[in-house]
Amino acid sequence: MAGIVTAVHGEPKVGKTWFGASGPRPVLLIDAEAGGTQYIPLRKVEWDYRNYAPPADDGTWDAAIATVRSLSDFDAVMAHQAAGWPFRSVSLDSLSELQARARREICPSGDMKMELWGKLLAQMEVVVGKLRDLTVLDDECEAVTIVCGTRMDEHGCMRPGVQGASARMLAYAVDLLLYLYLSPSQQELGAVDRLGLTAPKPHAQAGNRLGGALPDVILDPDISAIVGALKPGGLGDQT
Repeated sequence: MAGIVTAVHGEPKVGKTWFGASGPRPVLLIDAEAGGTQYIPLRKVEWDYRNYAPPADDGTWDAAIATVRSLSDFDAVMAHQAAGWPFRSVSLDSLSELQARARREICPSGDMKMELWGKLLAQMEVVVGKLRDLTVLDDECEAVTIVCGTRMDEHGCMRPGVQGASARMLAYAVDLLLYLYLSPSQQELGAVDRLGLTAPKPHAQAGNRLGGALPDVILDPDISAIVGALKPGGLGDQT
Protein backbone atom coordinates (compact mmCIF):
# COMPACT_ATOMS: atom_id res chain seq x y z
CA MET A 1 0.00 0.00 0.00
CA ALA A 2 1.31 3.43 -0.93
CA GLY A 3 1.78 5.87 1.91
CA ILE A 4 -0.71 8.59 2.80
CA VAL A 5 -0.06 12.29 2.17
CA THR A 6 -1.79 14.62 4.65
CA ALA A 7 -2.00 18.39 4.89
CA VAL A 8 -3.07 19.67 8.30
CA HIS A 9 -4.14 23.23 9.08
CA GLY A 10 -5.45 24.92 12.20
CA GLU A 11 -5.09 27.81 14.60
CA PRO A 12 -1.81 28.35 16.51
CA LYS A 13 -1.08 26.00 19.40
CA VAL A 14 -3.70 23.35 18.59
CA GLY A 15 -1.07 20.63 18.14
CA LYS A 16 -0.21 20.69 14.43
CA THR A 17 3.51 20.13 15.05
CA TRP A 18 2.75 17.24 17.40
CA PHE A 19 0.37 15.77 14.83
CA GLY A 20 3.08 15.94 12.15
CA ALA A 21 5.48 14.14 14.48
CA SER A 22 3.03 11.32 15.22
CA GLY A 23 3.85 9.28 12.13
CA PRO A 24 5.48 5.84 12.13
CA ARG A 25 8.98 5.87 13.63
CA PRO A 26 11.58 6.85 12.78
CA VAL A 27 10.22 10.18 11.57
CA LEU A 28 11.99 13.02 9.78
CA LEU A 29 10.86 16.45 11.00
CA ILE A 30 11.77 19.16 8.49
CA ASP A 31 11.61 22.24 10.70
CA ALA A 32 11.10 25.54 8.89
CA GLU A 33 9.61 27.19 11.99
CA ALA A 34 11.47 28.68 14.93
CA GLY A 35 12.38 25.44 16.62
CA GLY A 36 8.89 24.25 17.59
CA THR A 37 10.04 20.64 17.27
CA GLN A 38 12.16 21.01 20.41
CA TYR A 39 9.04 20.50 22.52
CA ILE A 40 7.98 17.25 20.86
CA PRO A 41 8.20 14.48 23.51
CA LEU A 42 10.28 12.11 21.39
CA ARG A 43 13.88 10.99 21.49
CA LYS A 44 15.41 13.39 18.97
CA VAL A 45 18.64 13.77 17.04
CA GLU A 46 19.77 16.82 15.06
CA TRP A 47 20.68 15.98 11.47
CA ASP A 48 23.40 18.06 9.79
CA TYR A 49 22.16 17.23 6.30
CA ARG A 50 24.62 19.60 4.61
CA ASN A 51 27.59 17.51 5.74
CA TYR A 52 26.31 14.06 6.66
CA ALA A 53 24.01 11.29 5.51
CA PRO A 54 20.89 10.62 7.61
CA PRO A 55 21.53 9.10 11.03
CA ALA A 56 21.37 5.33 11.20
CA ASP A 57 18.23 3.83 12.71
CA ASP A 58 20.06 2.32 15.67
CA GLY A 59 17.18 2.42 18.15
CA THR A 60 18.49 5.41 20.13
CA TRP A 61 16.19 8.03 18.57
CA ASP A 62 12.64 8.40 17.23
CA ALA A 63 12.81 11.68 15.30
CA ALA A 64 15.54 13.34 13.26
CA ILE A 65 15.33 17.14 13.10
CA ALA A 66 16.42 18.86 9.88
CA THR A 67 16.28 22.64 10.32
CA VAL A 68 15.67 24.46 7.04
CA ARG A 69 15.71 28.18 6.37
CA SER A 70 15.39 28.28 2.59
CA LEU A 71 14.28 26.28 -0.43
CA SER A 72 17.89 25.30 -1.05
CA ASP A 73 18.00 23.82 2.47
CA PHE A 74 14.85 21.86 1.73
CA ASP A 75 16.33 20.58 -1.53
CA ALA A 76 19.50 19.53 0.29
CA VAL A 77 17.45 17.44 2.72
CA MET A 78 15.42 15.79 -0.03
CA ALA A 79 18.53 15.03 -2.11
CA HIS A 80 19.53 12.36 0.43
CA GLN A 81 16.48 10.23 -0.32
CA ALA A 82 17.91 8.95 -3.60
CA ALA A 83 20.68 7.16 -1.70
CA GLY A 84 18.18 5.72 0.77
CA TRP A 85 17.24 6.89 4.23
CA PRO A 86 15.73 5.22 7.29
CA PHE A 87 12.58 7.30 7.75
CA ARG A 88 9.13 5.70 7.76
CA SER A 89 7.39 9.08 7.86
CA VAL A 90 8.22 12.70 7.06
CA SER A 91 6.70 15.98 8.26
CA LEU A 92 7.29 19.50 6.95
CA ASP A 93 6.53 22.15 9.58
CA SER A 94 5.43 24.34 8.04
CA LEU A 95 4.66 24.97 4.37
CA SER A 96 3.35 28.40 5.37
CA GLU A 97 6.73 29.42 6.77
CA LEU A 98 8.72 27.89 3.91
CA GLN A 99 6.55 29.77 1.43
CA ALA A 100 7.06 33.02 3.35
CA ARG A 101 10.82 32.52 3.22
CA ALA A 102 10.69 31.74 -0.51
CA ARG A 103 8.61 34.86 -1.11
CA ARG A 104 11.20 37.03 0.66
CA GLU A 105 13.94 35.48 -1.48
CA ILE A 106 11.99 36.17 -4.68
CA CYS A 107 10.98 39.70 -3.74
CA PRO A 108 12.82 41.26 -0.77
CA SER A 109 10.85 44.49 -1.26
CA GLY A 110 7.55 42.70 -0.77
CA ASP A 111 6.08 44.24 -3.93
CA MET A 112 4.98 40.99 -5.60
CA LYS A 113 4.06 41.26 -9.27
CA MET A 114 1.89 38.76 -11.12
CA GLU A 115 4.84 36.93 -12.65
CA LEU A 116 6.45 36.58 -9.23
CA TRP A 117 3.29 35.01 -7.81
CA GLY A 118 3.49 32.51 -10.65
CA LYS A 119 7.11 31.75 -9.80
CA LEU A 120 6.23 31.29 -6.13
CA LEU A 121 3.40 28.90 -7.01
CA ALA A 122 5.76 26.86 -9.20
CA GLN A 123 8.24 26.60 -6.32
CA MET A 124 5.55 25.42 -3.92
CA GLU A 125 4.36 22.86 -6.46
CA VAL A 126 7.89 21.46 -6.54
CA VAL A 127 8.07 21.30 -2.72
CA VAL A 128 4.70 19.54 -2.41
CA GLY A 129 5.50 17.26 -5.34
CA LYS A 130 8.79 16.12 -3.82
CA LEU A 131 7.08 15.33 -0.53
CA ARG A 132 4.17 13.54 -2.18
CA ASP A 133 6.50 11.47 -4.35
CA LEU A 134 8.18 10.02 -1.27
CA THR A 135 5.20 7.72 -0.76
CA VAL A 136 5.71 6.36 -4.28
CA LEU A 137 9.50 6.34 -4.64
CA ASP A 138 10.31 5.12 -1.12
CA ASP A 139 8.79 1.77 -0.18
CA GLU A 140 9.54 2.42 3.49
CA CYS A 141 7.73 5.79 3.66
CA GLU A 142 4.24 5.23 5.08
CA ALA A 143 3.19 8.83 5.65
CA VAL A 144 4.02 12.40 4.67
CA THR A 145 2.51 15.32 6.58
CA ILE A 146 2.50 18.94 5.44
CA VAL A 147 1.74 21.36 8.27
CA CYS A 148 0.14 24.74 7.50
CA GLY A 149 -1.31 27.64 9.32
CA THR A 150 -4.94 28.51 8.68
CA ARG A 151 -6.87 31.56 7.49
CA MET A 152 -10.51 32.58 7.25
CA ASP A 153 -11.79 33.39 3.77
CA GLU A 154 -14.45 35.95 2.90
CA HIS A 155 -17.18 33.37 3.55
CA GLY A 156 -16.01 32.56 7.07
CA CYS A 157 -14.43 29.24 6.10
CA MET A 158 -11.05 28.27 7.54
CA ARG A 159 -8.60 27.23 4.80
CA PRO A 160 -4.90 26.25 4.65
CA GLY A 161 -2.82 29.33 5.40
CA VAL A 162 -0.66 29.47 2.31
CA GLN A 163 -0.78 32.38 -0.09
CA GLY A 164 -2.15 32.72 -3.60
CA ALA A 165 -3.08 29.67 -5.65
CA SER A 166 -0.86 27.43 -3.49
CA ALA A 167 -3.77 26.70 -1.14
CA ARG A 168 -5.86 25.25 -3.96
CA MET A 169 -2.88 23.32 -5.33
CA LEU A 170 -2.22 21.81 -1.89
CA ALA A 171 -5.82 20.69 -1.41
CA TYR A 172 -5.72 18.79 -4.71
CA ALA A 173 -2.29 17.25 -4.09
CA VAL A 174 -2.94 15.46 -0.79
CA ASP A 175 -4.93 12.36 0.15
CA LEU A 176 -6.22 13.88 3.38
CA LEU A 177 -6.81 17.54 4.19
CA LEU A 178 -7.32 17.71 7.95
CA TYR A 179 -8.59 20.69 9.95
CA LEU A 180 -7.28 20.44 13.50
CA TYR A 181 -9.15 22.24 16.29
CA LEU A 182 -9.99 22.11 19.98
CA SER A 183 -13.41 21.25 21.36
CA PRO A 184 -14.95 24.55 22.63
CA SER A 185 -17.15 22.86 25.23
CA GLN A 186 -14.24 20.94 26.66
CA GLN A 187 -12.09 24.06 26.90
CA GLU A 188 -14.67 25.62 29.20
CA LEU A 189 -14.44 22.61 31.49
CA GLY A 190 -10.66 22.77 31.57
CA ALA A 191 -10.22 19.47 29.70
CA VAL A 192 -9.21 20.00 26.09
CA ASP A 193 -10.04 17.52 23.34
CA ARG A 194 -8.13 17.81 20.09
CA LEU A 195 -10.34 17.03 17.08
CA GLY A 196 -9.53 16.45 13.42
CA LEU A 197 -12.10 17.21 10.74
CA THR A 198 -11.73 14.99 7.66
CA ALA A 199 -14.84 16.02 5.69
CA PRO A 200 -15.82 19.45 4.33
CA LYS A 201 -17.97 21.71 6.48
CA PRO A 202 -19.16 25.30 5.93
CA HIS A 203 -16.78 26.59 8.60
CA ALA A 204 -13.64 24.66 7.60
CA GLN A 205 -12.01 23.16 4.51
CA ALA A 206 -11.26 19.48 4.92
CA GLY A 207 -11.68 16.33 2.89
CA ASN A 208 -10.15 13.02 1.86
CA ARG A 209 -10.13 10.45 -0.90
CA LEU A 210 -9.73 7.43 1.35
CA GLY A 211 -12.99 5.71 0.50
CA GLY A 212 -14.80 6.14 3.81
CA ALA A 213 -12.00 4.60 5.87
CA LEU A 214 -12.08 7.53 8.30
CA PRO A 215 -14.92 9.12 10.28
CA ASP A 216 -15.80 12.76 9.62
CA VAL A 217 -14.29 13.76 12.97
CA ILE A 218 -11.38 12.02 14.69
CA LEU A 219 -10.75 12.42 18.41
CA ASP A 220 -7.08 13.16 19.18
CA PRO A 221 -5.89 12.24 15.67
CA ASP A 222 -2.40 10.97 14.96
CA ILE A 223 -0.76 9.82 11.76
CA SER A 224 0.23 6.35 12.94
CA ALA A 225 -3.38 5.53 13.83
CA ILE A 226 -4.59 6.83 10.48
CA VAL A 227 -2.02 4.70 8.65
CA GLY A 228 -3.19 1.71 10.68
CA ALA A 229 -6.82 2.40 9.81
CA LEU A 230 -6.02 2.24 6.11
CA LYS A 231 -4.29 -1.12 6.23
CA PRO A 232 -6.26 -4.33 5.65
CA GLY A 233 -7.98 -5.20 8.92
CA GLY A 234 -7.21 -1.72 10.25
CA LEU A 235 -9.08 0.26 12.84
CA GLY A 236 -11.04 2.66 10.65
CA ASP A 237 -14.04 2.59 12.98
CA GLN A 238 -12.14 3.90 16.01
CA THR A 239 -12.58 7.58 16.84
